[in-house]
Amino acid sequence: MEDYAGKRALNVLAAGTACAILAPAAAVISLTAWLEDCGPPLFRQARIGQGRQPFTVIKFRSTRAQQVTRVGRWLRQTGLDESTP
Repeated sequence: MEDYAGKRALNVLAAGTACAILAPAAAVISLTAWLEDCGPPLFRQARIGQGRQPFTVIKFRSTRAQQVTRVGRWLRQTGLDESTP
């Protein structure tokens, strides 16, 4: 039981640190995407996961009316539009 608590604490600490480090970058990406065409910078997309269970992914928007934006092109080239395993 103690081993689980230690792993859990380490996971929470690592996730909190990652969020603190990545939050400014996410804010800049969101702002530039919004400034390009004043649309919402994030959207939700349904995916099928393990065991064919659906889940929702929140992604940075990279297109408008089926046209890739300049920011969207950069997001796709760098892989920042979505994380892949």
